[in-house]
Amino acid sequence: MSQSSKALLTLVAESGHQVAARQQPNTKSVDPSSKNSYGQTPLWCAAVKGHEKVVKLLLTVEGVDPDSMDPIGRTPLCCAAVMGHEAVVKLLLVMEGVNPDSKDAYGRTPLWYAAAKGHEAVVRLLLATENVDPDCMDSHGRTPLSLAAQNGHKAVVKLLLVMEGVDPDSKDCELGRTPLSLAAQNGHDAVAKLLLVMEGVDPDSKDSELGRTPLWCAAVMGHEAAVKILLATEGVNPDSKDANGRTSLCCAAAMGHVGVVKLLLATESVDSDSKDCYGQTPLSLAAKNGHEAVVKLLLAVEGIDLDSKDFLKATPLLLAAQNGHEAVVKVLLSTKDVRPL
Repeated sequence: MSQSSKALLTLVAESGHQVAARQQPNTKSVDPSSKNSYGQTPLWCAAVKGHEKVVKLLLTVEGVDPDSMDPIGRTPLCCAAVMGHEAVVKLLLVMEGVNPDSKDAYGRTPLWYAAAKGHEAVVRLLLATENVDPDCMDSHGRTPLSLAAQNGHKAVVKLLLVMEGVDPDSKDCELGRTPLSLAAQNGHDAVAKLLLVMEGVDPDSKDSELGRTPLWCAAVMGHEAAVKILLATEGVNPDSKDANGRTSLCCAAAMGHVGVVKLLLATESVDSDSKDCYGQTPLSLAAKNGHEAVVKLLLAVEGIDLDSKDFLKATPLLLAAQNGHEAVVKVLLSTKDVRPL
């Protein structure tokens, strides 16, 4: 087959022109599995574009490889799944020779991609297919559930949680984050609720990198709804510290998340004066970063140390002054018992 014929066939597949595909050179002289300069076959191109009729036509051509891989190992099924082309996925799943659980160079399967993108209908099709692993891990240890939770795809999370063999508390290889941690970090409170009622899910699990819990992750990002849900969950330690000695309150104060700070301060047993590894308290961190509203909230807490010193002997007032936060300096100086510089 000539290079021009290959290019034309690929172009036809990409554009979805079924009639033109039928009018291509006699199929006996056409290699239906020829690859373009990117290593993609006409079927691959038609599948990724979602051209159902062209895919159907190409699958009838003698010698076509329905499971051909591009240079990084993605098959037509994988591409149709990641794009959410339900009709094309259906066509490919019934083809002999198609591996519904094939992995690309990153260990990602069609289900992994469909779950990550939130394509509920495609996920249903794949989960109903024999030999599909619902808990397959990619090269970083991330499962379909992890990605669905991270991206807030509630419907897909529901589908995966009822599947036998799915670990609702699996940890990835990079940072040791669970689906709950990922959902909390990204503010997906509805997904967090689903995970928290699952047997085996640790609501206070720490990641392997810095010892951060789901609550810590939600607090540092300012996700109030997720923080509220986690604070109401049995087994969650609101004062858990990460590897730098920072609690959720420390991080929320440092980031200026007023709503989260309020929620944490209203929680029994929270240490409003906890020090991190550098001797900085929530007040120190809020003052240092110029978060006036948070500073005011903390100053109203009974018994808080207004003049706590970090490892460099700097007080909240000194930190605010050093960083040019005039409004915070004024608030602190107007507070009884704060020692001036």
